[in-house]
Amino acid sequence: MADNVTGIILLFLATFLLLRGLPGVVELLRARGWQRVPGTMLGSGVAGYQTQATGEQMSANVQQAVFAYRYEVGGRTYTGHRAALGTPLGFGAGLGAIASAQASRYSPGEEVDVWADPADPSRAVLRRSAPSSAVMTALGVVLV
Repeated sequence: MADNVTGIILLFLATFLLLRGLPGVVELLRARGWQRVPGTMLGSGVAGYQTQATGEQMSANVQQAVFAYRYEVGGRTYTGHRAALGTPLGFGAGLGAIASAQASRYSPGEEVDVWADPADPSRAVLRRSAPSSAVMTALGVVLV
């Protein structure tokens, strides 16, 4: 009986991880055709927010790195906010230092490479990668 419960829990967890990770991996595969264009960092930092689950005791203070950069495609100027493809992660439970480290990689006025979708230049990222989605997908596959 315990083995069945454990199996169901692992299957549920694997399904959750795959549903969260696969869209980012698919987006990463599609982004292979995105073009690199020069951009300028406007700023970066850490934003915090409080989550609230169904019970009052189930909340967390989450911190997430935020970015703003300007780039130009086809003579039109855009402002981007995504660092990478896939599911952005927030960090709680004392892991806010990770968000701070991510944000500190960039300084205002710094010249950066921006990866823009030629079909929709408003879609852009600083890094053509999907690290959180890749990890979630890999864990989901391992659990199945």
